[in-house]
Order: sequence, then structure tokens, then C-alpha cells
Amino acid sequence: MFAQDSDVHLSISNVNEPYGTFDVLYDAQEDIYGFQFQVTGVDITSGGGGAAEVNGFNTSWGLDNVVLGFTFSGSSIPAGSGVLASFSYQLSPEPADICIVGTIVAGEPTPENFAPELSSSNGACHHIDGGEEVHISFDLGQDGEVSPEDIISRTLSLNYSSFVNISGFQFGIDGDYIESASGGEAAAANFNLSNYYNNAADMSTVLGLSFSGTTIPAGVGTLVSLTVNTDEEFNLCINIDCVNGSDAANCVLNTTLTNSDLHSAEIIYDNGNCQFFPALWYDCNDTPLGEAYEDDCGDCVGGTTGNAENFNDPDGDGVCNAVAANDE
Repeated sequence: MFAQDSDVHLSISNVNEPYGTFDVLYDAQEDIYGFQFQVTGVDITSGGGGAAEVNGFNTSWGLDNVVLGFTFSGSSIPAGSGVLASFSYQLSPEPADICIVGTIVAGEPTPENFAPELSSSNGACHHIDGGEEVHISFDLGQDGEVSPEDIISRTLSLNYSSFVNISGFQFGIDGDYIESASGGEAAAANFNLSNYYNNAADMSTVLGLSFSGTTIPAGVGTLVSLTVNTDEEFNLCINIDCVNGSDAANCVLNTTLTNSDLHSAEIIYDNGNCQFFPALWYDCNDTPLGEAYEDDCGDCVGGTTGNAENFNDPDGDGVCNAVAANDE
């Protein structure tokens, strides 16, 4: 429904607090040839998409989070409603109100006025709670499974979204499957990354901490990449014990730190704490690392199939699915 008292109404919607994103919606009775507004309460880190991008607009932002949408081609965003553009913002533990202010919208140019201003209005601010939790997720392909590239390289990255700076982390992984931990924002922050296997507990521990006091800034990114030591299929199950806002050296298994300057953040698994990791290959009988193969007749034989090679060519004359000559 169009805003009753203005040509264009902008509002904030689809706020994803854990990952710091939101959409700016538009409701316009006139075509939009350009727009400008300021976002307060958060710091924008990226933006684009929506009807602005579809219609050839450049969306930029700068000092004081002033957003500018314009086009050099003379195109416009047709009257109607939808997502004007989408934005990401810097996560923070502090609560805030995301607001749109200072909106200016340009209408169709005329000989007398290159950028006539349309009347505009803004919707209510959106309150965000902030917090101290850290969201952890597996870096998966578009189908929600381990990507073919990661299956081949035998690696799987862990993504994070954190309201607080991360000074260290420690987590356990069921079984003895981890070859190494490397990369990600942990490496960029010069964290010391190590891993070891506890045979009695049948668990691998991955530890990341900084001896120089550096931290992984609050935000969204890749925490660390894990390389596995097997070509077999298995379930990679992670149990994070703590992610610290201060000194990770004191973060130990099954311990909750309560010091005001040293604490474990709440961990939320966005796509579960277990992920099936496929084998490096499967034979034609779908057996991981199996020995079955296709024979000259294209049949799956050997391995666990119970079929002998070329069983569909019993007389060996190269004609498949035929009755042997001595059986005629």
C-alpha cells in the first residue's frame, strides 16, 4: 500500500541481527530517478542489489553512512514497491536503533529542473539488541552440502558471526579426523593454531589463541579452515567449549569463565554442529573408496557387487546381454 502523505516511503525490513544485514524497502507512487538517505545507529559495511541494481543504479555510501543511489543512463526505478537495496553493517555488542533519516528522492527530470524532489517519508526505526553470542556455521555449497572442491581438497571451513571481538577459541571434534587447522580470520589475526587427538576421549581438540593480544574483530567471516586426515566418509561433529572475549589461554574444556573481562560467549550453531563429509570417491556400487568398476558391458562388477566381470557376455564374443553359444 502506498504511503498516503508522500510520493515515496522508505522503511527498514528483514533485519538479520546475527549476521548484520537489512533491507530498505520502497513504496513509490512516482518513478524514482535518484535517492539519498542517511542510516543512523549502525555503520554500513556493504550495500547493493534490490530494485536499484536491477534498474542500473549505482549504490554507494560514505561519511556518516549517507547512502546515494544514482544512474548515468537516465533509467529509473518504476513506481511500485519492493526492496530498494540491501545492506550489511558492523556487528556490535551494544543495542541500537537503525533509522533512516534525511531522505531525498529525485523524480523525472524536466527542462526546468534536472532533479525535481519528490515528497518522501520514512518508516519507524528498528531496534537491535546487540549481545555477546557467536554464531558458527559450516561453509557449505549452495545445496547445503560440502562442496565438490572441499571434498577433493579434504577441507572444510567454519564461518562465524560475532557481536564481540574474539581473542581465542577451543573446540573438540569427535574422532581422530583432523590433520590441521589453518587460515581464516584466525590466521589473519596471527593466532597460534594447533590441534591434537586425545585417544582416551576419542576427540580431537583445535585451539586458536594469540600470544600478542590480537583479536578477530566482531563481524562476519571465515574463522578457520580444517583439513581432514582421511579419504573415508564420516560425520564431522564440533563441540565448541568456549570462544573468549579476552584471554584464551585460560579457556579450558568444560569450564565457563565468569571474570568480567574474561568470559565465554554463547555459541549458536546455525546449521547444526554435525556435518556429513563424503568420501573422496565412491565406486559404481556407491561404496566409499570401493573397488567395483564398470566392465566392457557397462555393468557394475567386482567389489561388493557380487557380479563377475563381463557376466553379461558369457561367451566373450563382445555381444552383451546375449545367451552363450553353447547354451543355444
